[in-house]
Amino acid sequence: MTNYKQGVLSVRFSLVCATLVAGPLSIFFLAAPTAAQQPGGAVGPGPVRAPAPSIPAAAPPPVAASGCNVVVMDIAYIFKYHQRFKMKMEEIKQGIEQFDAYIKTEQGKFNTEREKLAALNPGSVEFRAKEETLAKLKTELEVKMQQMRREFLEKEARVYYDTYLEVEKEVKEFAVRQQIHLVLRFNRDEMKPDDRNSVLAGVNRAIIFQQGRDITEIILQKLNPTGPTGPTTNQVAPGTQTARPPGGPIVPQPNRTAPGIQR
Repeated sequence: MTNYKQGVLSVRFSLVCATLVAGPLSIFFLAAPTAAQQPGGAVGPGPVRAPAPSIPAAAPPPVAASGCNVVVMDIAYIFKYHQRFKMKMEEIKQGIEQFDAYIKTEQGKFNTEREKLAALNPGSVEFRAKEETLAKLKTELEVKMQQMRREFLEKEARVYYDTYLEVEKEVKEFAVRQQIHLVLRFNRDEMKPDDRNSVLAGVNRAIIFQQGRDITEIILQKLNPTGPTGPTTNQVAPGTQTARPPGGPIVPQPNRTAPGIQR
């Protein structure tokens, strides 16, 4: 009987020990994977997991293709054939011619009075009075000429200023619309070997060569929407060059149009 009780007690003791030991072990094995996944945690026994694949960064959007980024323009040609500019300069020219006629008339009067002065006795009262009158008239004419000269120069400068702002505005709008980043000034006139000034101007050109980048006629057409844009009434296409045959009119010559340029 005693042996039987001892055997039962030993079996119960073994089950209790097994339970006490199995409990902490199960907790240990459950906690080990969690610890392995946490930063700085101790890596315990268990299956090794492969790292999650990294998500690739989104590719940047493609850059939109732009049009012709660099073009050229002959600003002297623009001023030469700008209709409103020519009309305003013609008005100034007429004013100068009218004033010139007035000055010639006054100079004629002055010369007549000076001839009368030569006929008088230098020591007489009449001579001194006439001399003072002529000196006053000469001074008034000189002052009047200086004033009018300054006035005409100011008018001319104002016409150039207003016209240039108008040209600049048209060029800017066209460049923004066509995605053009740079507009360079150039001279489309050909050099004349027998003209020293023409040769020097050609040698000092900033643009040596261009092809299909000339927007001069396009801008001039916008400035002269109802009139001719150049020496002839023929409209020159964008990028067209002009040939100058000896003794003849300017003949448009087709050239390759710059990519991205539209009227």
